[in-house]
Formats: sequence, C-alpha cells, structure tokens
Amino acid sequence: MRVAFFVNEFPKISETFILDQITFLLDHGCAVDIFAQELHRGAITHDDVLAYDLLRDAELLVQPGSRNKVLRLARGLFDLARALPQNPRLVLRSLDVRRFGARALKFEPFYRSRPFLSGPAYDIVHCHFGPIGTVGAELRALGAFKAPLLTQFHGFDASSYLRVRGEDIYRELFREADVLLCVSERIEKRLRDMGCEARKTRVHHTGVKVAATPFSTRTPASTRPIEVLTVGRLVEKKGIEFGLRAIARLAADCPQLRYTIVGDGPEEARLRALSRELGLGERVTFAGALPRDQVSQLMQRAQVLLAPSVVAQNGDEEGIPVVLMEAMACGLPVVSSEHAGIPELIKDSISGLLAPERDVEALVAQLKLLLAEPNLARELALAAREVIERDYDVERLNADLLSLYQNLRADFAHRSR
Repeated sequence: MRVAFFVNEFPKISETFILDQITFLLDHGCAVDIFAQELHRGAITHDDVLAYDLLRDAELLVQPGSRNKVLRLARGLFDLARALPQNPRLVLRSLDVRRFGARALKFEPFYRSRPFLSGPAYDIVHCHFGPIGTVGAELRALGAFKAPLLTQFHGFDASSYLRVRGEDIYRELFREADVLLCVSERIEKRLRDMGCEARKTRVHHTGVKVAATPFSTRTPASTRPIEVLTVGRLVEKKGIEFGLRAIARLAADCPQLRYTIVGDGPEEARLRALSRELGLGERVTFAGALPRDQVSQLMQRAQVLLAPSVVAQNGDEEGIPVVLMEAMACGLPVVSSEHAGIPELIKDSISGLLAPERDVEALVAQLKLLLAEPNLARELALAAREVIERDYDVERLNADLLSLYQNLRADFAHRSR
C-alpha cells in the first residue's frame, strides 16, 4: 500500500503523532511519501526522522519563492512548459481562472499539483489538520490523484481557524473527503454541527507507545527539589501564564519547588518577563524545544505535569494534548484544566486533577493536594496508566488506522469500477 501524507510542516518537533503514524506504516510494509508546505532540514528533530531517512524524498507543495514578479512569472511559464507534456489535462485544469481566480495566474494550483503529474498512484491520501485537508480536497477535485482522502482534525483547525476563515472554508473538504478523523468527541460534534455528514466522521485518538514507556509511581521528594513540568508550544492556549502564577503562589510555602517549561514559541519573551515580574528567578527553567527522549527523562524526574490549557483570545483550542498521555503512561500525575477534549481523557480525581480554565486559585489547590498526598498521586497514576493502555495505545490505534486504509481502498476500488 502506498500512502501520501500531506502536512503543513515537516518535521515538527511537537507533532510526534504524525511521526508515529508514518513509522508504523513503514514498519508494516507500506510505502509513504511526505508532502509539506514547509520542510525543515537540519532542525532539532526526533531520532526516527533520521533513522528512517524521512526527509530524503519529502516534497514541497508550494511554489518556489521569488520576490521579483517578473522572475516569478518567467519561472512559472518555464515550469508550465516542461510539465504540460507530462499531464496536459491536469496542468490545464490547474490554470482555470474561473475556478481559482488570481491564484491560477500566480500558478498556485499548478505548483501544488506538480508532484502528481507523473508520480506513483496512491492508495490513500492522509492530510493532517483541516487547512491541509482543503489542499487535498482541491487536488483530488483537480484529478491530481485518484484515491480515498482522509483528513485528521486536531484543535485549532476546528476553533480559531474558523473564526478567521469562516465555516464555509471546509465545504469542498466535506464533499471530497471519504473520512474525517477527529482526535476528540468535541471536534467531531463541531464538524457535524457545521454540516459534515455523520457517516464521514469518526473519533480517532492520538496516542503513545505504551509498551516502550516504563511506568513508575512518584515518591515524595525529601531532600531533592520538587519538580513541576510543563511541555508544550509557548502559545496562549497552553495557559503557561497561569502555570507561572500558580507556581509563584506556591513558592512561599515550598522552597524546594522548581518549574521546568519545555517548548518554544511566540509567547516566550512575554512568559520570561512574567517569570521575572513574579520573582521566580532560578525556580523556573525555560528549557526550549527538546526531542522526545529528553522530555521522557524530565518526566521521570518530575513529581507533577502541569498543563493549564485555556481557550485563547482568538478562539484557539486544544484537541487532546499528547503530552498528557505521555505523562499518564509513565506514572507522572497530571494537573490540567477543564478545557476542550481534556476531560475526555482525564476524569477529575480519578485519573488526574482538573481545574477551571484561568483559575489560579484552583490550580494552586490541586497542586497542593497532589504534592501533600503521595497515596493520592499513586492512585491517580495507576488509574491513568490503565486509561492509556486501554484507549490511547498508539500501536493499537495505528493498527486500526491501517485497517481503515485497507477498507477504504477496497470500497474506493469497488466504486471506481
């Protein structure tokens, strides 16, 4: 089976769920091609990107850049002339001004379709995030590929993106896609409310490699520091501001308390300034973006994973963060927020502790409870591991995905006769 993955950026250190799907398919005999809007060669990445040499044949789905309009036009005409003999019908359809307007004159649809002019046939095209799904829908409507189309929704694509682009942005995708995978029930309901046929949607969680994740409950810290850990992009929806404020409230009564924040992003300068303003000093470490093995090491040392996610001012929401699953799998108790799909994963006081969004007092109370009650921390950790083993084991989830691919391929072949 040959699978095409359409993504926005590759590799992206925070998107381990895409990497896990790709490597699973390769391990099970599939051929996988990666098409991205941006390729990051030489960036900090996970070992599997190198081990599987995933960047070797990855291709861009965008037009070669040039600020000079004349050079851009000349380059476009030259590339068109070379491509036309390969697939005249697809090239000409990509230039349809009635359909694409000014985008056709800028050669955008042509460059998106160029990798498919004479390439291999695909059995499945799998797009990650709604906006990339619209690219896949456009290409399939153009005839760039003849294969089942899946799009997986993760969070912002069913929240803040809709505020900017409007709910009609997915009209063609809803029509063209065979299946829309949703990482949470909340996202699935939203897509259905927007008019997507119920038969096309299904919940398909992201997950973690349970068998490869050692489990151990945490013991109270007596002489060593009490480590609280947050892992995530430094963006508003991660709620790290409220994590810092909660740590500042705890600091006076807990001199051993230390807070490590893993990740990078546009909020970094503001969060560093807030940390200084709160007088946290050396209690807080901004560790930057780290590969998965280093994050795992930090989780083994920590007593709590703090994930105070919020709805951002632009409406951006989480799906269900994978980092919560990683913590729960290894025995690290979680304090998080009643946000988006998180309560689908964590049941308050059973498999973790939850607080209302933006409620610093509630976060402080939950952290105090967890740090003061080692027996509670152990019970939460055991229950959390059971949840991950049952519902979020990535090996089982990816096996289900491969089975879905096979069924879609068979149905598509039957319809195409």
